[in-house]
Amino acid sequence: MIAIQWEDVIGVLQTCQPYLIALAVLWVIAVIVMIACRKAKKSKKRMIRKYSGLSMVLALVIIVNMIILGPMYSLIDMSMGSGTVSDEITDEAIEVANQIAEEGMVLLENDGLLPISNPSNINLFGWSSVNPAYGGTGSGGLNESYMIR
Repeated sequence: MIAIQWEDVIGVLQTCQPYLIALAVLWVIAVIVMIACRKAKKSKKRMIRKYSGLSMVLALVIIVNMIILGPMYSLIDMSMGSGTVSDEITDEAIEVANQIAEEGMVLLENDGLLPISNPSNINLFGWSSVNPAYGGTGSGGLNESYMIR
């Protein structure tokens, strides 16, 4: 089952934060103009409110376009399958993955304990001994309906 990683969503919103603030400011200004024109003549009031509403829609379209073509461009491009990753980025990712693997690898000396002669005398501790995480979490998260037995 696909799950949303909220850290990623928050990261994307933080990237788009200046654009969203600009949109909120423009909308607040348009609402203030709509409220301020209430004492104007009826025809003038309708025109001001109509153009204020139009400016809100236009601001939304422009800001969404700026977000899509700005900070979200590479994310959208990669998700649509048309993006490319440079060789430099690929090499850097491989280097980081190798560094993580080297730092996380632990080798133990076998003092004659392995192979275990009587495996019935083994105790397992921890929550994962009774509730294993099949496939990990995030995009690798699975439930029992996907398991093949």
